[in-house]
Amino acid sequence: GKGRLLGSACPGCNYRYATPRAVCMECGGPTEWFDLPERGVIHSWTTCHFSGEPYLDECPFHLALIEFAGVDTLFMTRLVGADQPAIGMPVKPRFRRKLTWSVNDVYFVPA
Repeated sequence: GKGRLLGSACPGCNYRYATPRAVCMECGGPTEWFDLPERGVIHSWTTCHFSGEPYLDECPFHLALIEFAGVDTLFMTRLVGADQPAIGMPVKPRFRRKLTWSVNDVYFVPA
């Protein structure tokens, strides 16, 4: 649905993925969709001063790994509006108005 960030969970071993997988990488069972928490925290981050051709004009920009409570893996995303990112900083997702149906449709901002 619109404005929802979904992960996948394994009903067999209860492993929960922030980045969806059709098959559980822990036990091999099929996964099911679930709504990720509405907020997370920065687990780690970096500033990209150079990038591939499609993003070169946007440098420098921040990439962050987001940690969600109760989720076993991290979510890599663009971090916007954080002049001084910090590990543990609370963040929340935002969605582009004009969807491209790619990883660029979601980004995170300070919460």
